[in-house]
Amino acid sequence: RTFRALNMRIIGAYMLAVLGGNEKPDAEAISKILDSIGEKADEERVKLFLSQIEGKDLAEVIAAGSKKLGKFGGGG
Repeated sequence: RTFRALNMRIIGAYMLAVLGGNEKPDAEAISKILDSIGEKADEERVKLFLSQIEGKDLAEVIAAGSKKLGKFGGGG
């Protein structure tokens, strides 16, 4: 698997945990979600992701990312 695909799975698992009511998912919560779909969480990548998201509100992170994507414009 590519680095990007694994990272997206980690982010997806984190977001699923938040949507499920876990306001601050930890490495164990992420690993548990990934295990449920037969994926093995890379501990180092999970730790890196958690350190980058620490202290940030998920909704604010998504909003900031959406603004960045808006700069690219759309096709059509």
